[in-house]
Amino acid sequence: MRNADKEIRGVIYGTAVAFGYAGQLILCLAGGWLFDNVGPKTPFYFVGCCDLTVCFLTIILGLTGVIKNDITERKLEAEEIERKRQLIEEQIASNNSNRKRQRECAEVNNDFSINANN
Repeated sequence: MRNADKEIRGVIYGTAVAFGYAGQLILCLAGGWLFDNVGPKTPFYFVGCCDLTVCFLTIILGLTGVIKNDITERKLEAEEIERKRQLIEEQIASNNSNRKRQRECAEVNNDFSINANN
């Protein structure tokens, strides 16, 4: 959750909670029906099969690149942004020092021209 953008964390959390509650409702109803009509162990087998299905699906999606861990990409992106920010700050500082030198040279030139006229 910490890796998600700050603007959409609430949406992600709310969606996860909503799907969690929907899953509880559906599995409670299905488990009760399985318990009453098939046998007392059947709901546990059903949930185990659902868990294995999600596990294998996650592994397959991870191996095919559909699901990826982008933490390193985000870190590199943040480092690149920081480098650009520092470069811009250095350019601003350089421009400010160049302007200061130009003003100093202009003052010196003015002083020489005033002294030359006297």
